[in-house]
Amino acid sequence: ELGRVAVSNPAELPGALRGLREGLGKGVGEAKRMLKEQQVSKFEKRGLKPIKFEGKASFLNYLDYVGRFMNATDAFYKEGFRGMDLRSLAREQAMLEGVKGKELESRINELVERPMEEMVEQANKFAERGTYTHKPHGIMGWLSNSIESGLRVREAESLAVKVGKTTGKLIVPFTRIVANVVNTGLDWTPAGLSKGIRFPREGESLRERNQRMARAVLGTMAMSVFATMAADG
Repeated sequence: ELGRVAVSNPAELPGALRGLREGLGKGVGEAKRMLKEQQVSKFEKRGLKPIKFEGKASFLNYLDYVGRFMNATDAFYKEGFRGMDLRSLAREQAMLEGVKGKELESRINELVERPMEEMVEQANKFAERGTYTHKPHGIMGWLSNSIESGLRVREAESLAVKVGKTTGKLIVPFTRIVANVVNTGLDWTPAGLSKGIRFPREGESLRERNQRMARAVLGTMAMSVFATMAADG
C-alpha cells in the first residue's frame, strides 16, 4: 500500500508513513490491552468451547491464548492501516478546504485528532481490507457466503451434531480470509483493471476506486517487468 501511495501520489507518502507509525504505536497499546484483559474468543462467548483439559493435559488450555493473540495481532495492524489512511484523508480534506503553506500541517493534525465521521468510516474500511477481515465480494465472496449460509441452515436443524456445528464455525472465518486474500491478490493484477472499470462497486467511493486502479496498474507493471526478465533468463 505504501508503494501504491508512492507511485500514485508521492506528496502523500510522508504523511502516510507518519500515520502508519502513529497507528502502529496505538496498535501496541491496543494489543497489550487485549492480551492483558484476556479477551475471550467468540467460541467461548457462544458456549461452543468443546473441551476443558484437566490433569496432565491442562497445559493445553493455554491454547485459549491463540485466539487472543490473533485478535491482538489484528488490532495492531488495523491501527497501523487506520492511522495511515486517516492522515491521508486529513490531508485531502485540508487541501479541499484551501489550506496551504504552514497552516496545512496544523490543519491535518487537527483533523487527525478530531476526524469527521466519514473519515473514520473510510479509515476503518481501509483497515479491515488490510487485515482481510472485511466482507468478501465477487465470486469468492459468493462462495464464502454460500458456505456460511449453508452452515446457518444446518445449525437450525434439530439433528445437527454439536461437534459438526463447532467444526463448521471454526472453518467459516478462514473461508472468509481466503476469499479476501484471493480478491486482494487479484487487485494487483490485470484482473484488477477490469474490476476497476466497473464503477461503482456497492458501497465504494471514488477514492477507493482510484486506489484499486492504482494497485492494478502498479501490479501489472511489476508483472510485466518480471515476465520480461524471466523471458530473458
